[in-house]
Amino acid sequence: MTRASSWSSLTTRMRFPASGTAPNVARDALRPRWGLLAWPAGLRYARRVPLSFHHVAIQCSDLAACERFYREVLGLEVLRRWPQEGGGDRSVWLAVGGGFLALERARDPARFSPWRDGQAGLHLVALRIRPEERARWEARLEARGVPIVHRTRWTLYVRDPEGNRIGLSHHPDEVDRP
Repeated sequence: MTRASSWSSLTTRMRFPASGTAPNVARDALRPRWGLLAWPAGLRYARRVPLSFHHVAIQCSDLAACERFYREVLGLEVLRRWPQEGGGDRSVWLAVGGGFLALERARDPARFSPWRDGQAGLHLVALRIRPEERARWEARLEARGVPIVHRTRWTLYVRDPEGNRIGLSHHPDEVDRP
């Protein structure tokens, strides 16, 4: 029996028990029409799926400028483009590790804020670099005219064209100094 057919037959048996089985009104009232509230005892995935990064979406008023920054400055590769009605891109997905960064077209202009503005919400997107790459990243950013707006012993902080904070971090690994 395939996984799809076994799941289908399991949900069918749970929704439509064998004749003579009393319905559980309280349980059935809590179950959404489209499926189960919880996995039945004994039913498991073949392996546990740990949480991991899937994607981050950034809305951009100038999608082309943001794409250039993430591709040319940070070196991310395009995974996929999503067209918008009337032509052009609605979204560009860029590869980051096992996930992706989704650049989404926004209709309103970006709002720049101070580095630490005290506002709740997303503060920055930090990308991992190796400690031995830090000096190369500093030179690369300088060569492309991207100022480092803040730095710690582990992280370089820059802004994308929309003002979003981006970190290039090798935390917790130290840079070996000669």
